[in-house]
Amino acid sequence: MRPTFPAGPATRSALYWLGLLAALKALSLVLMGQAVASALAGLAAGEPDWAGQMIPGLAGVVLRSLTVWGQAVAARRAALGIKEELRSGLLERALRNGTRGTGPADGGLAVLATRGLDALDSYYTQFLPALVNCAAIPLLLGARILFADWVSAVVIVLTVPLVPLFMVLIGRYTEDKVREAQSALARLSAHMLELAKGLPVLVGLGRASAQRRALEKISEEYRFRTMGTLRTAFMSALALELIATISVAVVAVFIGVRLVHGDMPLEAGLLALILAPDCYLPLRELGTAHHASDDGRVALAEVTSVTGAPEPRPLTAVRAGRPGAPITVSALTVTYGGRSRAAVGPLGFEAPQSRITALDGPSGAGKSTILGVLAGTIGDGGGTSVTGSVKGLDRTAVAWVPQHPVMVADTVLDEVLLYLSAHARNSRDRALTVDVARSCLARAAAGHLAAKHPAELSPGELRRVALARGLARIEAGATVLLLDEPTAHLDDESAVAVEDAIRRLRGQATVILVAHNDRTRALADHLVPVGGPAPDVPAAAVPGRQPL
Repeated sequence: MRPTFPAGPATRSALYWLGLLAALKALSLVLMGQAVASALAGLAAGEPDWAGQMIPGLAGVVLRSLTVWGQAVAARRAALGIKEELRSGLLERALRNGTRGTGPADGGLAVLATRGLDALDSYYTQFLPALVNCAAIPLLLGARILFADWVSAVVIVLTVPLVPLFMVLIGRYTEDKVREAQSALARLSAHMLELAKGLPVLVGLGRASAQRRALEKISEEYRFRTMGTLRTAFMSALALELIATISVAVVAVFIGVRLVHGDMPLEAGLLALILAPDCYLPLRELGTAHHASDDGRVALAEVTSVTGAPEPRPLTAVRAGRPGAPITVSALTVTYGGRSRAAVGPLGFEAPQSRITALDGPSGAGKSTILGVLAGTIGDGGGTSVTGSVKGLDRTAVAWVPQHPVMVADTVLDEVLLYLSAHARNSRDRALTVDVARSCLARAAAGHLAAKHPAELSPGELRRVALARGLARIEAGATVLLLDEPTAHLDDESAVAVEDAIRRLRGQATVILVAHNDRTRALADHLVPVGGPAPDVPAAAVPGRQPL
């Protein structure tokens, strides 16, 4: 995989410092090699100069230690800065567009933002320094060897390219293995997330064992892919070590033959022989770092594809030209990336003004997707294709109650207050505003939860508080309320209270809801079949109901 780095101040600063430190590291190797070669040559001639060579040798040792430490610090700081930048961009994109419009599935996105980006530590602390060292150290050491012994320099120039050649050949094979392992991990995480979401239903239907077997199969596939990657990494490391060892041996043979015949000075031969292994060492380290940073490079490519993808655009909604106009959806089609079959549509329906409309159909028919399109959380782009038209809808006046609400305030009461208008929150009579928020909570059978932290709430309590937020938006001026399974996870008493709150909205707001519960669905004035014919519902259940 071609090395790519995010453009940013952290990366540029790291490259500058690593390049400077790599040059100083090469200088330290030359100082140490020169000192050792001179000392051994003097010893062989019977005139050792230990004192004269000790100072440059110690200077080289200290300089090399400082450069190794400096490269580690610069790379670590770069890794921390880059991870912070990428996580911020990824989180901002997910919060702005939702996980549907971000790219990977919910579980894959969570793994990418956590474990995936953590793999960049190896990418920046091992691969990046090794790459910079490869660009600087062999060149500088080769130049010094050229001045000492041109024959050894020629041998090194001819053999050094063999290392990157085999790195490329092995790397292309390893890249496919790593991509397969990452794909298996993404499937595993997505399956785990979906399993956690639907575990109560699966247990109730007796399907938990089948899902356990499917999970075991995916886990075994991930283990197999990972072990294959490790085997390839070990074999490639062995191949690079053999190439470097043989190349140094060739240099030693040429030096030894000429020393025997007296064709070169001993000091020059020793210097070339001491520096030759360090010409190959950065390339071998790059090969090792390449495999250690495979996960980081794949994660970086995925994050770049997510943050660089076109922004999803909500389906254009045309406001009503006259008061009391219905919401009209025409030729709505939604297709998620990677799927050939449309998740929704083409579908058309009409939701009368200030009445209750229910989207009716089997699970997986796309009812929640339709609400997401109307709310503007699912748009065209970012891997999702949305076509069609919506008329009579003002998204600034939409209250949205999703299946899985997320809350940000410290208490439930503060959470509901956020959904009242800015004028009401900043008015002098704050007590009146609080009373309105408490009234919304009471209508949603959640008045007793006002002082609780949202993290303490059960799924059913979260649903009721989410409905209270929607009612607060209606009190603040919203005219459309979108409800996705408002009575799910509720006991019978709470469900009756929620249904009563929804029923009272008739004539006050346009309500579009999704519900699998027959009693909740019976609140609707109109049913919209989605994904097939709607089940038979007695017309007497709701007087005047007319299926669309």
